Amino acid sequence: MFIKLIDLNGVFLGTLKIEDAIKEAKKRNLDLINVNNNTNPKIYRLGNYKKYLFDKKKNIKKIKNIKKKEIKIKTSICEYDYKTKIKKIHNFLNKKFIVKIFIIFFNKKNNNNKKFFKKLDDDISKKFNFNKNIIFNEKNIIINILNSVKKN
Repeated sequence: MFIKLIDLNGVFLGTLKIEDAIKEAKKRNLDLINVNNNTNPKIYRLGNYKKYLFDKKKNIKKIKNIKKKEIKIKTSICEYDYKTKIKKIHNFLNKKFIVKIFIIFFNKKNNNNKKFFKKLDDDISKKFNFNKNIIFNEKNIIINILNSVKKN
């Protein structure tokens, strides 16, 4: 069985037999770590396995510590309440939260739903540059706002 081998610095060492990769790891006093199991040939990396596990746990803790906020907005909302929701979204983005916005359609076949979505997008993007993930359903739109950066 052949594998692709990468060293500590990320340099590709070539496609080797698994036995040769194990010999290379022993020669360097390192472990053989499986990076990607889904490719053919599989990708392995030379490194310290305990350090690899520690870094993996550390990344999982970082992901769990990210705070998420959800806001639901109906398309039939009055202007004052809409401005309050926009202020809340801006406050959450200032605090580096991931914001999930549910836009709930009041009238499913109404053309104003697209206008409302466009208006919401424009109002948020006045103060922030952000990456967004949008999911369209029949009943609602879900917007996930990630990596927001405040505009100057």
